[in-house]
Amino acid sequence: MGAEADFTADEIDRSWHGKAWSGPSLLEILDGVDETSARWTPGAGVHSIFELLLHVACWERVARERALGRVATPSDAENFPKPGDSWNDALSSAEAGHRSLVEAVRTLSDDGIGNTAPGCSYTLRFMLHGVAHHNLYHAGQMAILKKLLSEHAQ
Repeated sequence: MGAEADFTADEIDRSWHGKAWSGPSLLEILDGVDETSARWTPGAGVHSIFELLLHVACWERVARERALGRVATPSDAENFPKPGDSWNDALSSAEAGHRSLVEAVRTLSDDGIGNTAPGCSYTLRFMLHGVAHHNLYHAGQMAILKKLLSEHAQ
């Protein structure tokens, strides 16, 4: 484990669990979201909170595989899967996948994090910092959906 990998793992974990300077984390935003709320969408062509969570979980799985040295590219169906499981099961599964990613990142050396991600033209460093950004980008979308839903329910 290297200091840079540890910092990167912490950055990814903060995007998920919080204690970031930028605002609420993904799980802080999802606090209080139930099955019905998770599946709600304001209209056609807009992803639900549930779909966004599955999308984030997909890319964390891809990043974990690449950090472990394997080529991974999701299909379109994996990238934005249709919710099938219960919300609570999906949330638990996404959390477990997140923990696996953080653990995998912590195993990288400082030299290793600079290697090209398998099957990609960019480094693991670039990709892994992008995971934290990606998580927060979609957390923002989830926050907007949650706010729209509360206004819609009034």
